[in-house]
Amino acid sequence: MAWISNARDKTAETLRSTIWLAALVQAGTLVLGAVMAWHAIDCGMMRHHGHSCLCTVGVMINYSSFWLAAQTRQCARDALAHFG
Repeated sequence: MAWISNARDKTAETLRSTIWLAALVQAGTLVLGAVMAWHAIDCGMMRHHGHSCLCTVGVMINYSSFWLAAQTRQCARDALAHFG
């Protein structure tokens, strides 16, 4: 039965690292998304609509990445509560 305890310890460690890495991804996408949103607004005000559209697409990709990291983080938290 020792292998079960060892597997659970390793699973919990992996889940904790997943939570921290997902938080790091969320922080990075938040900062990059804010910079890209500012750049999209700035380009739009200078009537560079092509650049503004590209930056807006980048903001949407950042939003999707943030959402995916949030889902991954929540699943890891739920699993960690189960493995305790």
